Amino acid sequence: MERSSEVTAYIEKYDSESTHRLNELRQLIHETLPEIDEKIWAGVPCFYNDEKFILLRAFKKHINIVADSVIKHESLFKEYQITPKGMLQILDNQALPVEGIKQVLGTCGKDVK
Repeated sequence: MERSSEVTAYIEKYDSESTHRLNELRQLIHETLPEIDEKIWAGVPCFYNDEKFILLRAFKKHINIVADSVIKHESLFKEYQITPKGMLQILDNQALPVEGIKQVLGTCGKDVK
């Protein structure tokens, strides 16, 4: 799907390391879910279609990934924090857990229990 200029502007307002990581996550989302759309929703990048809804929230020293299936795959993220609201928190000094994120993306929005 087409990339949103609003999402690009959101990503580019951060320092170079955060911009790089956000772009990596954006690319991973689009590669894993080619049918996904993107827009800014509630002030942050939102990736969505009829079934899926994923948010990226950038902070000063970490990025949160919001998806309903994070909790289901909590065991894949032992070295990462899952917030009380079920968000995957990735600190700036941690590698992106690419394979775990792919699992989350593949199963979000599918009657997650």
